[in-house]
Amino acid sequence: MRESSLFREIWAIERVVYPIDATRLWCVAKKNAVDSSLQTAIEWACGQSGADCGPIQQGGPCNDPTDVQKMASFVSTIIL
Repeated sequence: MRESSLFREIWAIERVVYPIDATRLWCVAKKNAVDSSLQTAIEWACGQSGADCGPIQQGGPCNDPTDVQKMASFVSTIIL
């Protein structure tokens, strides 16, 4: 992964998805969080909050339906 002082690039399947600001605050779902609670949080964030959840939607570059924790972490970061 290439890095600069201000930006890092998120890679998915060996290609750049989009640049991100590395100076921001990042959220990560707790490892012991219950998947159903994380899924509820994802649904709220992608629905009621109006967050752009395109990257984690089916066919999106960050979609991984087998890892709800990763997708919840992505969503919690974009709604900050």
